[in-house]
Amino acid sequence: MKVYTSPLRRSLHLLAWVGGLIALFLCLHAVAPAEMRHAAEADPESPKVTPSQINSDAWNLLEKEASEKKTETLVIVVTALGDLGGEPKAQKMLLEAIDSSDQDVRIAAIAAMGQTKNAMFVPTLHKLLDDPKPQVAFTSASTLWSMGDHSGQDLLFAVVEGDRKGNAGVLGGAIHQANKDVHSPTELAKMTAPFFLGPFGIGIAAYNYLHKAGGDSPRVIAAELIAQNKTPEVRKELVDALEDKDQEVRLTAVRMLGDFRDPDLAQNLIPLFLDSKPAVRITAAAAAIRLTSVRPSAPIVPKHKSKTVKH
Repeated sequence: MKVYTSPLRRSLHLLAWVGGLIALFLCLHAVAPAEMRHAAEADPESPKVTPSQINSDAWNLLEKEASEKKTETLVIVVTALGDLGGEPKAQKMLLEAIDSSDQDVRIAAIAAMGQTKNAMFVPTLHKLLDDPKPQVAFTSASTLWSMGDHSGQDLLFAVVEGDRKGNAGVLGGAIHQANKDVHSPTELAKMTAPFFLGPFGIGIAAYNYLHKAGGDSPRVIAAELIAQNKTPEVRKELVDALEDKDQEVRLTAVRMLGDFRDPDLAQNLIPLFLDSKPAVRITAAAAAIRLTSVRPSAPIVPKHKSKTVKH
């Protein structure tokens, strides 16, 4: 029997056939990437970035950020360099920051020099005691004092005396140029938040730069405290915190992990090189350098360690 097929029916059959091919293509396109990801995760031989490459990438990031002209970014970079006192590159960058035209950057560099506990910076800090800017001289005196050097004692006495105009001669030490300025209430007001003695040993103003958006301080303090014990459980907790939505928690976890002395941990920090927050990615770079460098830096001692709870 002869079968007649209308043009309309042939068109419908053709459309159905084409639609089936499209549906098959979409299914394969959706499934293939997932299978590839699972295969990559299951492959134990997938290459890892070498510690030397991580170290190089981290330095490139720091140097790139240091080329920025924004005070806020430069302060964060200089503050991060305070954890890298044993690194010649960090030493050079801090010495260059001292000559910055931006006073905030200079003061941050002085505080970072103190954070390194590196005696090579002491001669530079001595010279800065006679800096024409009282805030710079005062921060230098404070930093030297924290390093056990009392060369700037007259400046600190002058700040304590305030407008009482105390007799600097009774100090028995060198009298520095800034001494007369720090008696001024106006100049004292400018030094109410120097880059010194903030959390982690960084300065109050630097800390404010890093934490302008606010954050969950109890969680940050808790992260600092548990980091004093380098146990596998603490390590896992801090690694998990790298993905926290709070930038302060991420920043703290990054910085504390940098003190674990395990180059393998640097792999966990690589994603944070692209963090949307400059403070996090800069701190991650500094921590990665600490983990992968052959020159060990001094361990970070959280300031909260010495605090006691009063009942």
